[in-house]
Amino acid sequence: MEKLEIDNITFYKFSNLKCSHWITSKPFDMHKERGIANRNGIRQLLGLEQKVVFPDQQHTGNVLVVGLAGANVSYPNCDALITTQKEVPIGVVTADCVPILIEDQVANVVAAIHAGWRGTVQRIVKKTVQKMIDEFGSKPENIFAGIGPSISPSVYEVGEDVYEEFSKNDFNNELIFRRSDNVGKYYLDLWKANQMQLLEIAVPESNVEISKMCTFTQTETLYSARRDTINTGRLAAIIKL
Repeated sequence: MEKLEIDNITFYKFSNLKCSHWITSKPFDMHKERGIANRNGIRQLLGLEQKVVFPDQQHTGNVLVVGLAGANVSYPNCDALITTQKEVPIGVVTADCVPILIEDQVANVVAAIHAGWRGTVQRIVKKTVQKMIDEFGSKPENIFAGIGPSISPSVYEVGEDVYEEFSKNDFNNELIFRRSDNVGKYYLDLWKANQMQLLEIAVPESNVEISKMCTFTQTETLYSARRDTINTGRLAAIIKL
């Protein structure tokens, strides 16, 4: 990932995405309640023509399309957004879950995805790309994706219940889990689990960038709900055509 400064605020961006996009960092809090001033101010800070559109984010596998109405309407019960509208920025907020930004500059379509383990096990990334293919004519070889800062497989410990959910949904658990020293616990690799969905739908591996920035361990720059409790701040991942 590349680092950039705007008015003394640090942002990150992927090397492989050509569309305008940004990932925020501490202390710029994008929480939907406590970070409302920053949510309003980021439009001017980034020189955006319209407000950033965010989904409701309920750990679902649901994907919605953002049309001309942009931020003037709500996007309930979903965790991924797609748009073909130029100058309509879309984004997600996270604090350990995986933010994924996707672009297809041939079909002129972008997507923003929030994938915690629940969204991942529901294959929200694959559903998003499939919707881009079905509704907007995207081809897998033209799709580029960035898997952003989130909790890393070295520290993301989960229980048997999560392991079983992935097993029931036909994931190859040997590739995405490793046993913890704690009985009945595993370390889950959300980065690989989401990358695998992109590869399953024929997106070339070379088109997928994984930031490998861990929200849990990078205490100075990234928010982590597991480290600091659910009441911590939120990072935002934003993209626009």
